[in-house]
Amino acid sequence: MGPFQRRAKARAHWSRPALVLAGLGVVAYLGYRIGPRAVWDSIHALGWRLLVLLWFPFSLAAILDTLGWGILLRRHRVPFAVLLRARLAGEAVNLTTPTASVGGEPLKAYLLRPYVPLAEGLGSVVVDKTTVVAGQLLLLLAGLCLGATVLPTSHPLMLTMGLLLAVQIVAVSGFILVQMLGIFGGSGRILGRMGRGPTERYQSGLNAMDRWLSRF
Repeated sequence: MGPFQRRAKARAHWSRPALVLAGLGVVAYLGYRIGPRAVWDSIHALGWRLLVLLWFPFSLAAILDTLGWGILLRRHRVPFAVLLRARLAGEAVNLTTPTASVGGEPLKAYLLRPYVPLAEGLGSVVVDKTTVVAGQLLLLLAGLCLGATVLPTSHPLMLTMGLLLAVQIVAVSGFILVQMLGIFGGSGRILGRMGRGPTERYQSGLNAMDRWLSRF
């Protein structure tokens, strides 16, 4: 284990408990805001079905997503449990903060630093997020095809779904294109010309992200 990994592991020794406490604090705050009585009434009404309703779909999706993420990082042989913890922590930030479902992505890469260089970790979450959005596009396309069997194409719902599909195709295509063009390193160089660029160390990290993304 190199010096970089040892320092990252030492920081993770105290940062992970802090993140756990922060997560528990958020849960406690949400419970207080909603009201313990309302939470208990919902649990009592659903009974054992609550576990099936909440845990099974989410657990299955989390496991499959983690396996897919692990394929991107197979060269580093990151343990599955580490990947799963990092994903759950990142998704918790995405769901509990107003960051448009991307605020937790850097956290995922940060938590993998004992095993994966930060640049590659960040690149992997970008690719992972891209595949998630592409999967949503395919799901919308499947829904549109299924809807066409029961609704006329002039139906407002079909028109709306078609418009959303077109917007998502443009968005996903643009997202992939800027990754191929080296958006991260290029952004750093543009900021550098404006006198607000990153330091040489961070610019090297951005360039490393672009090189990693170019392989996908």
